[in-house]
Amino acid sequence: MMNRFLLLLLTMLSLGLGPGCGDAGKSEGETVSAQSTADAAEVIAASEFEGPVALRFMSYNVLWGGGLERGFDQNFLGWQHPIFDGRDRFAQIMEVIRRADPDVLAVQEAAGWEVGSPPVVEQVARDLGMSHVMVKNPYGINVALFSKLPIISSVDLVGPMGSNAALIATLRAPDGGSIYVAAGHLDPFTSRMRECQLGMLLRALEPAAGQRVVLMGDMNFRPTANAFRLLQGAGWQNVAVAESLPIDQIWLAPWEGWSSEPMWEVGSIEANLSDHYPVGARIDFGERRVEPGPVKIEAPVEGCVPG
Repeated sequence: MMNRFLLLLLTMLSLGLGPGCGDAGKSEGETVSAQSTADAAEVIAASEFEGPVALRFMSYNVLWGGGLERGFDQNFLGWQHPIFDGRDRFAQIMEVIRRADPDVLAVQEAAGWEVGSPPVVEQVARDLGMSHVMVKNPYGINVALFSKLPIISSVDLVGPMGSNAALIATLRAPDGGSIYVAAGHLDPFTSRMRECQLGMLLRALEPAAGQRVVLMGDMNFRPTANAFRLLQGAGWQNVAVAESLPIDQIWLAPWEGWSSEPMWEVGSIEANLSDHYPVGARIDFGERRVEPGPVKIEAPVEGCVPG
């Protein structure tokens, strides 16, 4: 199914060798990965899960780090200044996350979270009882992934993204198998760049075809966009979109027997903690299937070029 999606992208969007892609070269990003406690690799014991694997996935664009550093206020858009200037929203955002109680959490715009002793990202992981990985964008548009499941490995995709950031992490599921999670923040400016980045992510995920794969984050395209329709046409299943601004999304690769339910009621999340609402879903993957051991995920050689 993933090959079908790539064929659609290459044919309809001219992505593979098209104007949006080029040699990714050396990644400009940096991966920051650490266990939040000495035993964080075993935050959730397999004995706590019975039957089919069901997990809570959440993604949240916290808008320039959630207001921890005033230096990022200069990056606000004109309409955002009256709402967010001078506001430290971090504690309220953390409370939203704690109430939602995700098993896997993706955070976009984790700006400044690499700073501190220990770094903010490590403090967040410790507070939530999760392990974590974060990739750093040169302009602070970092992406972090937090997990109650052990993180087996991760791949930094900041370089091939060409703008913003993304990562892919391999998680050890409670049943002993693997779950592959791509957490991304796609380009906000052009559909050409977003579609190139989406194609790059799908190429990177090809080795995991037929396994449990989740794609989530700030996709920066709406359900009416061509990229949304192409994902659906390739068999990807849209699990959830954020309320109000439906560009934050959760997707599941072609997989039968799954089900999902919302993690909270619409309207229950406080407004104006960010310019985005979080998106979340509890995904029941159904019965486990025979699968190989963890496959190796690598960054594609060719990436996306702005402009």
